[in-house]
Amino acid sequence: MKGKQILASLLVLALLGAYYYFIEVKKKGEDDKAKVSGEKLVPALSAGTAVSMEIQSAAGDILLKKTGSDWSMEKPMQVPADNSACESALSQLASGKYTRKLENINPADFGLAEPLLKVSVTGDDNKKHGINFGQVNPTGEGVYAALSGDTVNAYMAQASLKNIFDKKVFDWRDKKILNIRSMDIDRIEVALKDKKYTLVKTGGAWTVRSAGNAPARADRVKSLIDQFIAAEARNMLEPSPSNLSKYGLTAPKEFIAFYSGKEEQALSFGKKDEKTNTCFTSGTYHSDIMEVPEGSYKGIFAQDYLLEKRVAVFDQAKAVKLSLKYQGREVLAFRKTVKNKPEAWDIKEAKGFKDDEKKRISPASVIYYVSGLEYKDAITPKTGVNEEALYGIKAAQGIDIYGEKDVVLVSLLIGKQVEGKQEFYIKVPLTGSIYTVEKNFIQGLNIPGLEVK
Repeated sequence: MKGKQILASLLVLALLGAYYYFIEVKKKGEDDKAKVSGEKLVPALSAGTAVSMEIQSAAGDILLKKTGSDWSMEKPMQVPADNSACESALSQLASGKYTRKLENINPADFGLAEPLLKVSVTGDDNKKHGINFGQVNPTGEGVYAALSGDTVNAYMAQASLKNIFDKKVFDWRDKKILNIRSMDIDRIEVALKDKKYTLVKTGGAWTVRSAGNAPARADRVKSLIDQFIAAEARNMLEPSPSNLSKYGLTAPKEFIAFYSGKEEQALSFGKKDEKTNTCFTSGTYHSDIMEVPEGSYKGIFAQDYLLEKRVAVFDQAKAVKLSLKYQGREVLAFRKTVKNKPEAWDIKEAKGFKDDEKKRISPASVIYYVSGLEYKDAITPKTGVNEEALYGIKAAQGIDIYGEKDVVLVSLLIGKQVEGKQEFYIKVPLTGSIYTVEKNFIQGLNIPGLEVK
């Protein structure tokens, strides 16, 4: 058996050798010697001036046209095209170089009599630049190509260049599920089974209208928008009545909609496929039914997550001084800047700490956790109450963060634990507001000896 395998391997090598001799050497004759070159395969082609691209392959005839900066598909259907895919393919074709030139060939010997793939690019000067791709060479690393109309010369190009164009119709289509990147979105409506709310932007600030126009976190609203800017369809299906019924899109009740004035981009959700972790959708950008990752549905935030519930909103980068006072301990730290080194903090005072405890104090971590601190409940103010007795809140027990010139960025007074809950009270002296916050916030600060009881 082993001897037969060796014999078969030798036979393959012999056939490869014969191929190169008879096809690429012998048949070219004395004037057909292979010429090594680093010249461009389509020298006259400029990707930046292309206005249309026609591709003929096993997938059929595909015609792509460019208007302004956007590409559209005209054949076999009229739909938006994938700008990135079109520009990338053109760029690689325009810069593609051949490694060998074969002269006085017989096109049939290289699969070029009836090319497997034809690409024709038209420039803004109405000139066409065509390239035909034939067989892949025996090593699989190169493909034979010829300029349109040239029946005597062939070129050895990288096989990857052919693969860039040898795609299905869907691969050339614009797969983004909504066209909202350029919209100045000022309203978002969400209507899901367990999430129903409206977000509105006025004067650059977002509010949750469905929550009494409560402030919304702009960073999380942006994250919601970005999800749908980036979301792409995995597949597209004909929106026939039977398909709309099959995928739960005949009269969908769940949707998300983005508005810019009267302009609307909306996406409706139908049935989910748990096996593929996808859901079926229909929208305003594509007429087809789209199969999209289930994350496009599950990733829509709940209203509560979008509410601005941070106790103090400030820019961490502007913090230059930190003061901590609690349970007989004190910390005073300043941000220091050393040329050509990352910014760091210098602890000037650390009263009431052991030496090994001082090493655990990280002013940068304290500021980070305070900047992201969200409240659980806002406590309705009560006049004439003893805040220390009721909430455990007293002066000089908390966190103060300052900016330049000792401007107070945030000041928090830390109280006691809420009875029966893993929460504790805090007060913001600047506003007089009292909140409850998660007890694990204290653990995140990682300050030695700081406890809430």
